[in-house]
Amino acid sequence: MWCRKLVKNKIYAVLFILLGALSVPIEWDATFFLFTLIMGGCLFFSKENWIYEGEEDDGTSREKAYSKVRTERENHYI
Repeated sequence: MWCRKLVKNKIYAVLFILLGALSVPIEWDATFFLFTLIMGGCLFFSKENWIYEGEEDDGTSREKAYSKVRTERENHYI
């Protein structure tokens, strides 16, 4: 349950639930809280990463792009 890739999911889920909980005393209506509770609960207990930062390859896309550009520059002759 505490996979390193899924920590960001859990942080966002808790923040999402807290946002909904803070809206209850303001509006005196729990509709938004129930919505955020359902979405945050699903996000917290999911076994897949739902919060991405760009590519889905665990941060190796920058290295691949850099090596690709570098090889293209080396093969380019004027």
